[in-house]
Amino acid sequence: MLKKVLPFYLLFSFQLFGLQVGKIQWGFNNKIKKQTFNFVSFEVLNDSPSIFDSEITFQQSGSGVSSILKKKLFLNPGQRKTVQFYCYLDHNYNDWLVKWDGNQAYIPKAPESEGAFSYIAQGFSPVRMDRGISLFPAASFPTTVSMTDDLEGAVLDHNPDWSPLQREAFMDWLKKGGVLYILNDRSQTKPQFTSIMSELNSPEDRFFVGNGRVYREKISISSFKKPYYDKSDRINEVDSDSSEYFQALQYLVKTDHNWSLIYFLIFVYLVIIGPVNFLIGKKTRDWKVPNLFFLVTVAGFSILFSIIGRRGYGEETKLTSVSLADQIVPGKYDVNQWTNIFVTSGDLYTLSHKGTTNLYYSHSEIGKKTIIDADANSFTADIPLFSSRRMIHRAKLDGPAFNVEVVPGQGINSSAVKVTSKDAKIDKVWIIRNGAIYRTAISSGIYEETSQVENYYDSYGYREYRDAYEEIEKSLIQRLQMSRKTYFSYNTDTRVQNNLMYAVVRAKTPETFHFGESNIDGQESGWTYFRILINTDRAN
Repeated sequence: MLKKVLPFYLLFSFQLFGLQVGKIQWGFNNKIKKQTFNFVSFEVLNDSPSIFDSEITFQQSGSGVSSILKKKLFLNPGQRKTVQFYCYLDHNYNDWLVKWDGNQAYIPKAPESEGAFSYIAQGFSPVRMDRGISLFPAASFPTTVSMTDDLEGAVLDHNPDWSPLQREAFMDWLKKGGVLYILNDRSQTKPQFTSIMSELNSPEDRFFVGNGRVYREKISISSFKKPYYDKSDRINEVDSDSSEYFQALQYLVKTDHNWSLIYFLIFVYLVIIGPVNFLIGKKTRDWKVPNLFFLVTVAGFSILFSIIGRRGYGEETKLTSVSLADQIVPGKYDVNQWTNIFVTSGDLYTLSHKGTTNLYYSHSEIGKKTIIDADANSFTADIPLFSSRRMIHRAKLDGPAFNVEVVPGQGINSSAVKVTSKDAKIDKVWIIRNGAIYRTAISSGIYEETSQVENYYDSYGYREYRDAYEEIEKSLIQRLQMSRKTYFSYNTDTRVQNNLMYAVVRAKTPETFHFGESNIDGQESGWTYFRILINTDRAN
């Protein structure tokens, strides 16, 4: 029985100066996903006779580490607490470190996940489960929907003792299109849910919550079998490096030299060191005067040219971003944002967004440290004069509401959608269905498929500044192309439908996605690609 539980968390600890770190688990199945944010949970025990009231940090081991996450921790003597960090993994090469007061403990890296199907249990007590279902303690459920990318399906047989943020994160995951199975509790009765989870008390055995599907099975976890899926289903997992987005965003920060002034000063310089200096030499017999005049002229214009020829001359602080926004419900989005910050004055900048839980990451740059404060919900970075800083941000944010309706297409087997919004100007629309991307053409407010995009990701460099966004777009749309697994239920022998399609809407990034409180003063602009799930099962 113990062998069934051990794979889902690590039972070892580190005894270091009064603190023990143990029961380490990555994500929902002790695995990670690259190129996105992951969470790690571990238990900390204060076995010293003194109160622990200090800061702990979390970072990757090895050289070149830039992003350091920190939070305050208070533990009475003998107190035990579960700590959770949210971190971005652009690769999976190194282990991780928890540090406090000059001491540290290693957190081993984890294998890569292909998606988690998890039983959300009341604890880590041994239970008999079907193979392929991971055991996940309810207490470790994250506080934001942004941490649920890897959760493909969940099994629940009790009303979890969750905080309001955990309940909200779970319901947001479900409304985005999650699949939930509700089983009988240990007393073989139907569990009753409270607060915002009371939507799960429907008397129906099959019902929707948002775009999520809920299936009630009158069995316990020991009798439940994991739904299987047809392995021939197309699953497109994009594992691209985010650096390509930043290269394009940096290109958009155009060098704006005053070339007319530069050419004029070059002409003046040549005139002064040539004819003017020659005339001064003819009028005086003291050779020191023209030589001194020549040296002063060269030195003065050298300083002048260095000033007007700087990288940032004539420019302003700019924050240029591109965002992917997955709709949870109309007007609420799970936002993934890539921002290039260009500043004309060096400083230690502290930035934050309006999200309840903001996740930040900055790529490694030599000599540039980034502090991500989990308690203050902020991002602090040292950005030198006339330089750029790359930043990834993830949060649940408010945004414009879109009304998307599936309508009959004019062509054979073609799809069409009617997309409207009172809050945003729609610039472009794509349709994604059966794992394929389709361009659309608009007519009378209806966007109909025109042609399939065979290979959208194909970069040949940037011909003009406006092309930079076009190149980002190719990769972003490919990233949005993922299709879901089609599950089949062992218990009811009925197909768990996945007749899903997406409308992807491009519009200017709303101000609600911009930085909130910060000490940076600059223009912020960008495009957002809103992915709106259309549940055709529900529509029918």
